Amino acid sequence: MNEYINEIKKYKIVENKGEKIIMLANELEINNEIKSNKEQKNTKTKRQGNIEILRIVCMILIIVHHYCVHGGLQNVDTSLANEFVTYIGIIIGKFASNTFALITGFFLFKYKFKMQKVIKIYLQAVFYAILVSIMAIILLGTRYVRSIKYAIFPISLKISWFATAYIAIYMLIPFIKPILDKLTKINYLRLLIVLGIGITVIPSIANIFVGGIETFGEVISLLYLVMIGGFISKFDFYIFKKKKYDIIGILVMLIVLNKVNYLTNNQIGSVAVAILLFDLFRKIYVKNSKIITFFSSACLATLLLHDNKYFSELMWMNIFKTQDFYNAPVTNLLIHILVCIVCIFLISAIIDFIRRKVEDKFISKHLDNNEALNKINEVFDFNI
Repeated sequence: MNEYINEIKKYKIVENKGEKIIMLANELEINNEIKSNKEQKNTKTKRQGNIEILRIVCMILIIVHHYCVHGGLQNVDTSLANEFVTYIGIIIGKFASNTFALITGFFLFKYKFKMQKVIKIYLQAVFYAILVSIMAIILLGTRYVRSIKYAIFPISLKISWFATAYIAIYMLIPFIKPILDKLTKINYLRLLIVLGIGITVIPSIANIFVGGIETFGEVISLLYLVMIGGFISKFDFYIFKKKKYDIIGILVMLIVLNKVNYLTNNQIGSVAVAILLFDLFRKIYVKNSKIITFFSSACLATLLLHDNKYFSELMWMNIFKTQDFYNAPVTNLLIHILVCIVCIFLISAIIDFIRRKVEDKFISKHLDNNEALNKINEVFDFNI
């Protein structure tokens, strides 16, 4: 009888230990899940240093492009070395703006539509359009007073084509995203291939034989790239596993750009280089920092400030005096380009830092708590 009692006691001890093990396992599993969710949340909310660096690199390339185009360097006969700098400068601007569209798509599909964001971008565009007009009046004379009236409608008048295209695309995303969310990887890829043939491949081939063809406008071309960015984000897709293949691909595509009309965003070479450049930077680990965020946050401001269509050529000619460097030694030309990049980027970043502080204090809280705007957000938040 005592043996049976001892066996029962042992069984209870083992059972109790088993229960404790199960309870500990469950607790560990829950803790891991909470930790995983926190890490996932932190990953989503924190800026990725490599992507922020890519934003900065792309904006630098765009400034160089505008130096060559709006600064008039592409329209003059100069030395072979300076012509090569001009050639590179013209090419890099197009795939840089395409890369911005990919970055936009990579993050845009993760968040819900907010009318507040549209208004903030519009107000930002108005602010810089008015600021540029005031600068033109102070530096270049009262004949530019009339430019202020254009500053009130910067999006409608396409004072900055990228800001205009961005807002148009942002307004379309709520209608497109529910459809793309339901697509499998293979069907999404098929859609991109079909659209790519019409938007990039056919115009590129046509330009080889005919030239001067740009079938689709900026919004359609950039929207296609935004969809590619969404595909990369949704399926965590990489073109190549190793960085060296991205670099080789970029170099090959740059040669292709020499054969195809590279002055348009939707050419196959420009699109391919943008995708490979984005693929390359996603593999590079860079710890984010305040200085990186300081400049990356000012990229749109930098574009709005220096690429105003009523002011950009005058800025390059009258302020930076690019015409004085058309026939300068190539080292002097490169130093002048570098000085222009530093001046434009640094001034834009400082101005936009102040603007954001003012916006956060006086505007954001009123917009975020506006019931009418939140109702509009609910209208745009739908599924198919």
